[in-house]
Amino acid sequence: MPDRPASLDTIIDGISQQSAKEIEAVKKAAEREKELILRRAKKEAEQIQAELMARAKTQAELVQKKVVAVAALELKRLSLQAMTIITDEILKQVKERLLKLRQTPEYLSLLKLMIFEGVRTLNVEKVLISGGDREQVLLTPKILKSLETGINPGSGNHVQLVMTNNVIPDPGVILFSADQRLRFDNCLTTRVERVFEAHRWSVMQEFMDNNQQG
Repeated sequence: MPDRPASLDTIIDGISQQSAKEIEAVKKAAEREKELILRRAKKEAEQIQAELMARAKTQAELVQKKVVAVAALELKRLSLQAMTIITDEILKQVKERLLKLRQTPEYLSLLKLMIFEGVRTLNVEKVLISGGDREQVLLTPKILKSLETGINPGSGNHVQLVMTNNVIPDPGVILFSADQRLRFDNCLTTRVERVFEAHRWSVMQEFMDNNQQG
């Protein structure tokens, strides 16, 4: 077989070398592209992960706030319930003590005060008084006259107190105007509940404030 010219071999070698360079360049370009794709994918994955973490954190904070709010409401509800039980028990004990006081000589002073309260509330010239069985005994004409004097000390206005024969079932007194259109219930139970109810929420609020500070 005859030898190929040297120039042909040179050309073939040049082509081979050029092809090898181009192939190598393509490989390097592919590697760079691969690295860029991997970096981009990693960056996107990190961004997605960060977004998911931020969303999860936000959700966790919302859940925590909700749990805290529910717990606070439940604590307040339980505190109010406890305070209601306490105030109801206090009210019960006060009523029991007043019933015991009713059997003592000191009760007359309270009874006079209860009549004064009714007279001031009705603000009429003639007041009819109905009382329980013990009140009927205590409120003698002499006592009523002394009460009239105490109600009208040196004033031109005169209030007349009249004890009726109507015996009420509850301890205490009920006062009426002469035409009985006006009525003031000052039975022991009613009076205690009225006074206690007026201060119930202030007592409960003080209890709640002390509970929160503790």
